[in-house]
Amino acid sequence: MIGGDIATKDRGYCSSTTERRKMFQYRRIEKKEITVAAEHDPMRASIMMLANLTLAEAEQKATGGKAHEPKFHESGWSMAIETPHGIVGLWSCWLKNQFYLGYPKRTSFLVAVLADETVIKIANRFRLEHADKFLVPSEKEFDLEGSRRVLIGFKENDLIELLLQNGVQIPLFHDGAQIMDQLIIDTLGVDLAVPVLQVAATAVSDNYEGEYKDNDKPLVKSSAGQIVAYRTDGQRLWAKFCSTRVAGDQGRVWVDHTDFNSHAYHFDVVRIDSPEGIEEVSCGHNFSRGICTFPFSFWNEYAPDGPTTEPEVIQSYREKFFALACKIARLMDGASAVNINYNFVLVPEQLSRLDYVDISWLKGNADIRQGWGREVVCAKKITDGGQETIILKSGNSLVPWSTIRRVPCASDLTADQLIKLLTF
Repeated sequence: MIGGDIATKDRGYCSSTTERRKMFQYRRIEKKEITVAAEHDPMRASIMMLANLTLAEAEQKATGGKAHEPKFHESGWSMAIETPHGIVGLWSCWLKNQFYLGYPKRTSFLVAVLADETVIKIANRFRLEHADKFLVPSEKEFDLEGSRRVLIGFKENDLIELLLQNGVQIPLFHDGAQIMDQLIIDTLGVDLAVPVLQVAATAVSDNYEGEYKDNDKPLVKSSAGQIVAYRTDGQRLWAKFCSTRVAGDQGRVWVDHTDFNSHAYHFDVVRIDSPEGIEEVSCGHNFSRGICTFPFSFWNEYAPDGPTTEPEVIQSYREKFFALACKIARLMDGASAVNINYNFVLVPEQLSRLDYVDISWLKGNADIRQGWGREVVCAKKITDGGQETIILKSGNSLVPWSTIRRVPCASDLTADQLIKLLTF
């Protein structure tokens, strides 16, 4: 962990408290602790060793022992494209096996044109009258942000009905986020899906004969050494769209388009006028609409049309998702800036070396690193495209600092421009 108790074994004499604190801002996990972890949880021990390598790299960057070398960030990033009507967020899993693209629901445009006091009144009236509909009922009144979240989470017809019940005349509103199926089909190169055969694979014991095995399908040994039985489970529609079969009949890429996603995705937007320096915009769940690749693999030799998450296959859709994000941004009256969270790239000491100016600590200070967002550093740089802003937010041992970069862009942003921004 970054921070914590610094009163541990010294690595040398320090002439001042400040120097002592700086020495421990990237304090490694002790070998003894890793050894103990390895006896009971080898994966935890491996993560500890990886954390130590990351902390050593961070210290090298801080002391000038390692210069910044721009590199292409293939995965593990998130992007927030700013438009006049909200953000278009694009997320890439660090495992390279998923993409998620989020944009505002139609209900968010409707809520946006309502008066703040109307939003608060209607959301809290609903809270009092329908407490049973909340997973964790709230006795406190929703504030403006909480009220907006509640109303945006409604289905469009249900929200219109709720507004009418509360005597609100449905206002006209600009809806630039009405994304048609054809746009997704044309841009991603997928088709509307139809149900396909599903054959479940289940780990079983040796010589298994039971309900999870078809009589005509023999047991096999997987690459992980497990004994696997196959059972036909009929037809299944995995998502709304799918690709053609991957070469070698090794599944298809399935893509969904929905008002609800079982996961939440958070996108950082630089807001230097705020105390935190960034605003976190939530997508996923019922916060937004989403276009995403199916997150699990379910294909096998008996079900060659099931979903695949093979990284090489999923990554071949990267530029297509970039193109789709740009098209959606144009429908929302055009992009104005792109915010990219690269995760760990820079440390504060590197900013001046890279010609950033107006460096300021929005939270915390340079003397001690507590981590977990308690330190936020902001800096700026004038480029050909305008004023670039960078935010460094402290994290943990694996991600000592998140690097969030805001770059102005033209309204007709392109996929090629987004690809270039991944090199930093």
